[in-house]
Amino acid sequence: MLFFGRGVIVILPSYYTEWLNSIDTAEAVCYRGSEFYLLSESELADEITIDKNTVNTFNQLYAFIKTQLEVSGSSPLTIDQCSTCITIGTDNGNPVFIDLMRDSDLFCYYLDGGYIEAKGGNLLSLTMEAIIDET
Repeated sequence: MLFFGRGVIVILPSYYTEWLNSIDTAEAVCYRGSEFYLLSESELADEITIDKNTVNTFNQLYAFIKTQLEVSGSSPLTIDQCSTCITIGTDNGNPVFIDLMRDSDLFCYYLDGGYIEAKGGNLLSLTMEAIIDET
């Protein structure tokens, strides 16, 4: 899966895109004690507007961090660090993302507190361990 946003080309591994296309993204994913929703390929490419910043969905973390920096002057990430992060899902509206500079480790950015929490594991372990909640 290849995306282009904010002057950066983003490539998600084929093992992830094949797995993503094999599951129902309308169902929650249970992974290491967390439950969240993954975004389909088409949803990742959609354009969204967050506080006057129009970005592709996969790049929404950038818009949230930019807003947090403008409002509070501080943030758990810099704008430059956001360029290596790809939003792949949502946890109650909070972006679930991977950081390509950290072996595609999985994180969640919590909008209400402006903090980041590790979900544990990475993109590869997500594809191997996640259970799709079809209830």
